[in-house]
Amino acid sequence: MKAFHAKLRLFKTQLRNFNVVHFPTLAEINCAFLNAKLSAKMREYVSVITSLIKEFSRRFQDFSVIEKEITPFTTLFSMHTEEVEESLQLELIETQCDDSPKNQHPLLSQPDF
Repeated sequence: MKAFHAKLRLFKTQLRNFNVVHFPTLAEINCAFLNAKLSAKMREYVSVITSLIKEFSRRFQDFSVIEKEITPFTTLFSMHTEEVEESLQLELIETQCDDSPKNQHPLLSQPDF
């Protein structure tokens, strides 16, 4: 989700600057019709992407709220004990020092782990 959101922001910035590097069909049109006035269309595309960014942010706002709670499970072996909730600190230390989960972590998907 973070990657998609970042890509939308990148697309918006690039289209605003008439950079069509990630839009090959638009680049072809731009090259084929050098005299075409694409600025109005580009503004329209920027507007659509802006709407997508707003809607995406609205629909997934809960994820940013719980991100701190999820992070220990995605970066379990690189987390510092002080960064997690106090009730989880001792469990984190035990898990990080146990070789069995550490060896299985790279082999399993997050939900399976």
